[in-house]
Amino acid sequence: MYDSLTLAAIVAELNANAVGLRVNKVRQPDDLTLVLHLGAGGGARCVILASADAQAARLHVATVIPPNPDVPLSFSQRARPILEGARLIEVTQPNFDRLARLVFEKGPVIYQLIVEVMGRHSNIVLAEESGKILDAVKHVPKKDNRFRQIQIGKKYLAPPSGERLSPVDATPSQVEALVERAPGDEPLATFLHRTYFGFSKQLVGAFAARIGVGEQTPMAEIPLRMLIDSFDWLSELVTNEEYEPTLYLDEAGRPIDVWPIPVAGASQPSERTATTSLAAERFFAESIQQGDFAQKRNQLMQAIQGELKRQAKLTEEIAGDIVRNSDFPTLRMYGELLLANLHTIEKGADQAVLPNVYNPEQGDATIALASDKSPHENAERYFEKARKAEASIEHSERRLAEVKESSAQLRDLLARVEAVAGIEDLSQLRTELRSLGIGAIQPEVAKREKEQRDELSAKGVRHTLSRD
Repeated sequence: MYDSLTLAAIVAELNANAVGLRVNKVRQPDDLTLVLHLGAGGGARCVILASADAQAARLHVATVIPPNPDVPLSFSQRARPILEGARLIEVTQPNFDRLARLVFEKGPVIYQLIVEVMGRHSNIVLAEESGKILDAVKHVPKKDNRFRQIQIGKKYLAPPSGERLSPVDATPSQVEALVERAPGDEPLATFLHRTYFGFSKQLVGAFAARIGVGEQTPMAEIPLRMLIDSFDWLSELVTNEEYEPTLYLDEAGRPIDVWPIPVAGASQPSERTATTSLAAERFFAESIQQGDFAQKRNQLMQAIQGELKRQAKLTEEIAGDIVRNSDFPTLRMYGELLLANLHTIEKGADQAVLPNVYNPEQGDATIALASDKSPHENAERYFEKARKAEASIEHSERRLAEVKESSAQLRDLLARVEAVAGIEDLSQLRTELRSLGIGAIQPEVAKREKEQRDELSAKGVRHTLSRD
């Protein structure tokens, strides 16, 4: 599991092997992955890989470099002029959370690359020293998060933490005070998750094993001294970097988990690696078939995002049609007023000012006329306009509902594509995308839509059509 302790081990490796080096190249293999090539005049080299993939979010030193797309992706185009030539001066993990800050110096200017390793909420954010966001691999608008937007120009805010604390900075008096305030029947696992950052299932299990209790043991039964000793153990482990990176294997020898220290009581076969980065790299390479899988999923995500943009524009156009045709009751009223006052209207007049019996409080109605038509013909002209406008609204409202339903399906599909873990599931999602009509229009579909447009045009209906 790539948890806070795993990230702490990676941060230690980066501080030992990458700090002081300059960024030579910035590459972006796919929408959610960033690769930094660092080096120095003395020949030192280090490649850092960061990913915001929902199923494979991670940060580590890389030995296997994913291929680049033919056309550079947007985040790398933004990051290259900023980071290339910059020197990495510090890597930190605030509060032992699943977040790393890589701090770069370029002349007098400081930049930070923030890697959030948080499942489907993972992100990679490039910001100024002040926190002003320059770009991110995932933009989070206000409609998606009212309290924390990840948008260019906004100030970066760390993920919400509640009142949780850093376990590596815990003191005996702090732990004692928190235990005294905790409900006696609260399980150990819940207490650790609620009060401190970074407690994954493995780390909770490690604490429970050191104390000699179960993860669900009530706090009233937890020996305080042994709990404090467990926090001391964690602090010493992280401070002294006493890691023993371990891969856990299935019966076929394939990696199924990774942790920077041996898991207490683990029964699976295991294998030690020289660094936590090597263990993480091997685990993720094996588990998600990184190359082909990431490329195909990226293509699918781009197709869905492109269609969502098209449908958003179409929604605006249809809504505009509805607004433009919403005056049909007034048009019908003008026709009624003209019919009721035919004897008072002179032939050839270009307007008629008539008592508004339908809305007397609005005063007389001034109605534009076609001077080459009789008063009766002008009335029929307004009735025809009203019929066309009303028909257009009915058609537009039906199409708007269809497009909104299609967009909702696409957004759901996009979330599932981002979270997909296997190539077979990805193929199934691609089939679902085709069922929604995304891709080349079949000739018979194009012919049918043209016939619909021609029919509506013959009726004089203002309209917008779209595939969904």
